[in-house]
Amino acid sequence: ILVMSNCDPRLSGFEVNFKGSTVWMNPYGYLPATLYYFIPFFGTMALVYGALALIWLILNAIHWKDIVSLQNYITCVMAVCLIENMILYFDYVNFNEHGHRHHFTLVLGVLVTMFRRTISRMLIMAVSIGFAIVRPDLGKNKKHILNFGLVYFCLGLTQQILIDLAKVHTNISDHWRTLLAIPVAAADSGCYWFIFISLYHLITMLRVRQQLVKLAVYKTFTKVLMFSLVCATIFSCYHLYLTSTNQVIQSWRVWWFLDEGIWNILFSVIFFAICFLFRPSQSAKRYAYSQLSTDMDDEFGLEDEGAVELDDIEEDEPLFTLGDDDVEPVMDKKTAKLD
Repeated sequence: ILVMSNCDPRLSGFEVNFKGSTVWMNPYGYLPATLYYFIPFFGTMALVYGALALIWLILNAIHWKDIVSLQNYITCVMAVCLIENMILYFDYVNFNEHGHRHHFTLVLGVLVTMFRRTISRMLIMAVSIGFAIVRPDLGKNKKHILNFGLVYFCLGLTQQILIDLAKVHTNISDHWRTLLAIPVAAADSGCYWFIFISLYHLITMLRVRQQLVKLAVYKTFTKVLMFSLVCATIFSCYHLYLTSTNQVIQSWRVWWFLDEGIWNILFSVIFFAICFLFRPSQSAKRYAYSQLSTDMDDEFGLEDEGAVELDDIEEDEPLFTLGDDDVEPVMDKKTAKLD
């Protein structure tokens, strides 16, 4: 409250203007209430990724002779996720204690976040075409994945900078954030389209070849992706509704979760699934891009959910013509009937 007293009658009727700045401090520190929950959130995520990294390194050390290239990429993404959460945690802790954000940690946090978001999507795209498990390389998809990563990084970086600036500058309109979210959402939609189309062709090929161990792995991975897609759609619609109806201020207690928290959680669910399904094991390299026998499936206790009915064929007659760049099965003379 600012109170001014005037005892000079000659100044009556004059308008007096004051200029200055105010410093607000809550009982828990300088951090605004809408951002406070990021401290325990990113702190918890850093601990979770630290524990996951420890377990992952132990598995890598035990099965170091059987490591495939996909698991090395998973290790890189895991390291970036851990670094990102640690940087963001200490950035918000510093902001809460001193009332301002260091430009270096702010810029570094934005760059690391966008790098993580980009390489994580590229990793999921590579997994969806069977990289290092069904096929030894990316083939012609390598160029598409790299181009997507470059475009997505540029679009997402612009949006992320605006999001971080809006956290400390209230004069930035939420409508700008919504406008910039459209091309990023379009890129994400294209990414999901590529992933599900690739998984469809991959699962079809594995069914016909009766590689049931790999088939079960990729079917589980597809279910996890579908679950995350449904959740993302629901939260995106609710986020858009709050923004378009100007209810952001009224929903300040959950806005941090809708704005960033839910996306980090959904990615973590997908990434944890990848780590579990493609974890280092004694048989990882032995099963990589090789035909599995029925005996191996029985050994793992997997039931033949997607049985394939095939006509009798000669052993020297190929059922598929499968090139390095194609994962879609191509029938040759004989027919295969899927469930």
